[in-house]
Amino acid sequence: MMAQRRALPTVKPRQVRELRAAVVPPGSRGPLATATEPLAENLKMAEKQFMRACEDIGFSGCLVTLWRQLDPEGTGHISLHDIDPATALALADFKVVLMKQFNGSVEGFMKTADSKRGQRAGREEFVKIVEEHLQGQGKKLFDLLCRTSTNTVSVSELRFLEKWRPPRYFVVPPDRTRMGQFKSGLADAHGNALKAWFRILDTDQAMRITAARFHAQMLRYRKLTDEEAAQVWRALDVDCSGHLFLRRYHPKSHEAAASLKRWAAKHGGVAKFISRLEPPSGKVTKVSFRKALVDVLEAPAADLLFDGLDVGDTGHLTEQEVRCLDRWDLASEDELHARDAGPVALAK
Repeated sequence: MMAQRRALPTVKPRQVRELRAAVVPPGSRGPLATATEPLAENLKMAEKQFMRACEDIGFSGCLVTLWRQLDPEGTGHISLHDIDPATALALADFKVVLMKQFNGSVEGFMKTADSKRGQRAGREEFVKIVEEHLQGQGKKLFDLLCRTSTNTVSVSELRFLEKWRPPRYFVVPPDRTRMGQFKSGLADAHGNALKAWFRILDTDQAMRITAARFHAQMLRYRKLTDEEAAQVWRALDVDCSGHLFLRRYHPKSHEAAASLKRWAAKHGGVAKFISRLEPPSGKVTKVSFRKALVDVLEAPAADLLFDGLDVGDTGHLTEQEVRCLDRWDLASEDELHARDAGPVALAK
């Protein structure tokens, strides 16, 4: 067993959305002027800096809870990608261009964009050279990076890109083939996908994991190299949110678990349901579990769920082994998924 770690906080998507709206009001230009100023050159911010910055922009609410949302692993700092992954991803794409085409040099890029001065480029010149490498991204990047009313960007304003080290999965291509092999290999090794999820990935049974935990588990079990882990995570976490939910990793397992949770909520919860099924031995078998849920889950779904929750392969379930379903904040997760379902497809 792994040493006990900090449990992931409950998902509260509305709090994070409200913060993003406060930092970058809809329709505003140059969001990095406000979003990155307190983050410093490495685009990181400590907790006290975060609290002060929220006060400075007049953002209210439970900042302690919000901080735990943004820093679920308790690292003591957050980065731009924790607040606004879409902006961080656009910057990471631009940084990859700088690294591959200009040896990582902002000055080299600027000389190409504006051969006369080399220190400052206007919108037209900037957009033109960016479009040669990132089609459709030129105007967006200019608006992200333009911090003044001069309608230009300078070398000094872009210098932070040379020092910024985004998470590895931001700057590698997704490897969907390896992702499929990885998922099927885990499922085969552990009996089914849900059991593999709980044994190897979501050992806290939070129904989601972070990119940091995924990477740590891959190193711990030597399943993937650093590069492979980044590429697989990028394929799993298609919008680079930094989180992976069971519903995206294995939709069938999610649906089975969600169906049981929603049904059991009308009867006092999953643990209470299990307690009513327990024979004198205090243990529920697969046969009794399946029979009790005949009107809720089809037999294959019931078996998938039973085997997945039976992490220790004991052949039975107890109240303790299903409490994770009662702790699961499915309503907040549904809210988050409903907002993201349009542009983000489930990873198959």
